[in-house]
Order: sequence, then structure tokens, then C-alpha cells
Amino acid sequence: MSTIIWLFIFLAGALVLAYKRASLLTATIAYAAAVLVYVLATEASPFWLVLHGVVLAILVLLNIDNVRLRLVTRPFMRVYRRMLPPMSQTEKDALDAGTVWWDGELFTG
Repeated sequence: MSTIIWLFIFLAGALVLAYKRASLLTATIAYAAAVLVYVLATEASPFWLVLHGVVLAILVLLNIDNVRLRLVTRPFMRVYRRMLPPMSQTEKDALDAGTVWWDGELFTG
């Protein structure tokens, strides 16, 4: 029963942090604090201790910009670029033209 309550606490904490759009550093610190309280308040099994330790280690590593860029961002962008359709000449011309500030002011009065 205690495990289900702690699972709910961790899940609720993650959802609140996501809802509040907390930074990765803030989420990592909050998760570390929750794990510390969990370890001190319960007699956690080795499985849960190892699992929380691995998750915390991953979060700490993702806070390092170079590691996150190399392991997450670049592979994601490679896959994402392959999924996108090629840009047409009209789209390229529209992007190269810049803004529509003069036309926008002309037609809005």
C-alpha cells in the first residue's frame, strides 16, 4: 500500500512540475528532494532505490548542455528533418522576403 501512495506522490509531483512548466534543473532538484524524503521515510527495497538512482542520474546528465545536445537533441532533429516534406520554392521565397510590415500597415489602416 505504501508503494502505491509513493508512486502517486511522484506522479503527482511530475504532473504539477509539468503543468507549471518548471525548468529541467528545478524538476531535477524536486525529484532529488522527493527521493531523499522517500529513502528517509520508508524502508525502500533495493529495486526502488536503484530505479530512483538511475532516473536521478539521467536527470542530472540531461542538465549538462553538451550531453543533452549530443544524446537527445541532435538525434531527434535528424529524425525530425527526415520526416518533414521538402520546402517548395514558393516557401523559400516567402521566407527570404522577410516581414510584411509595410503591407500589413497599409491594409490595417
